[in-house]
Amino acid sequence: MIKTGIFLATVGFLILASFHVDPQASMDAAYYHVMVDQLDNGQGFTEPVIWHHLNKYETIEHPMDYWMPLGIVLYYLSRMLMGIAGEVLLNILIWAVLAVLIYGKALELTESKFCTLIALLAHMFCGRNIFCLLTTDNTAFAGILGYLFFNSLGSKNSVWPKTAIIGGLIALLRIEGLIFAAFGGLFEFYKTRQLKVLFLYTCLLLAVISPWIIRNIQVLGTPWPGNSKVVFLQNYGEFFNEKFKGTLNHYLEQGCDEILSQKLNGLKISILNLVLVPAHFLFLPVWLSGLVAFWQRGNPGYTLFFVIVFCLLCGLAFTHQSEHGTALHISAYFYPSYAILSGLGLSALLKRAKTTRRFTYYCLGIAMVAWSVFVSYVVNLHSAVQYATENAPYIQLFEEFTPEPEDQIVSPYPLYVYFLTGCKGVVASKFTTAGPEAVADKYGCNIIITHSQHMHPVSPHPQGWNMIASNPISALYKRPLFQQ
Repeated sequence: MIKTGIFLATVGFLILASFHVDPQASMDAAYYHVMVDQLDNGQGFTEPVIWHHLNKYETIEHPMDYWMPLGIVLYYLSRMLMGIAGEVLLNILIWAVLAVLIYGKALELTESKFCTLIALLAHMFCGRNIFCLLTTDNTAFAGILGYLFFNSLGSKNSVWPKTAIIGGLIALLRIEGLIFAAFGGLFEFYKTRQLKVLFLYTCLLLAVISPWIIRNIQVLGTPWPGNSKVVFLQNYGEFFNEKFKGTLNHYLEQGCDEILSQKLNGLKISILNLVLVPAHFLFLPVWLSGLVAFWQRGNPGYTLFFVIVFCLLCGLAFTHQSEHGTALHISAYFYPSYAILSGLGLSALLKRAKTTRRFTYYCLGIAMVAWSVFVSYVVNLHSAVQYATENAPYIQLFEEFTPEPEDQIVSPYPLYVYFLTGCKGVVASKFTTAGPEAVADKYGCNIIITHSQHMHPVSPHPQGWNMIASNPISALYKRPLFQQ
């Protein structure tokens, strides 16, 4: 009965919260929704827009070669079963299942209903994660897979088949999932000291990801698109610059001082996103107490290892992407562990405290919950307002002018433009060297959307482009289709 109540309470809370969140507010959320539309329309894993210039595309429509497929497939299945509203409902159901799992795990570790309640509420009021959870982003998928992965690794006896399957699913969810999967195999080998286990783990892992490998070979001519050029970004804007070279020499041109400064800043941002923000800054002392309790139980601290690894990778290798969402998304793998750590840490403090101080720690637990509720409310309200403000100019333009299905649009945000209009398009921003008109000529686009903050400062030539709609931030220009 208790677990049923926890499940229903979590579902009810998240459904109420979802009324205040636009499910396609962010770029990632819009991408998943658009790609589910593509599957639904029989287009497969084909992107209808060019949303970056990391790779050089000859046509607007092209095979997906950067994103991973699992989230798209899961949302597609949820849409088939429950309709479009089922996409976010799937996230809610997964988070509710996680709440039940966290309750059971925390109760097992703490043997305290109070500390278990703290862990459960830390999971429910998970700060900014709630906003991502209530959009068509992959937060819930990462959360459940992260919990299962670390639970599997934490087993006293090796359960390598389970770890391999979960590791393979994580690899299909996000590109950094391969790192989880690889270290998972090494840890299973370490636990068993058997090369046979490592070999079988690798075979099972490859079997799980093989459908995507086969698709990549057939469509792209390579088993696994690496996109390693992202390591050589001098700044995040080069992601959208068609002149980006993606070479080591290009990267080194900025000089050692600038590179060192970027890496130090990257480490700071990674620690902020992967540790401090999930901890709501104030939970760290309790978490440290929980870590000590884990070690005293003989737990080798697999979660801590991965947190450290990804802090270093995000800071030193994926420096610019981490600042713009990569670290935030990776943090979702650790949120269930962090919730359990909150309960375990408080339990450890209570067990070590004298009778006269136990009341203080009970008050601390209540304060942790109150702080979590406050932070969750403020951060999610801010996120809702921020995304609504960013998306409003595009919505306003298309309320004033409705493009035809065959129109093709150059804009700073082609994914969201496609979501609103169904029109194919190409990204052109202030980082695009050639300017929006040159991009339109290259890809045969007949509409350009400018943006005072994000667009290249060169406006379309007035002799070829007519302003059709505008607002204080954006303007929409049109010319006859296929005119170049």
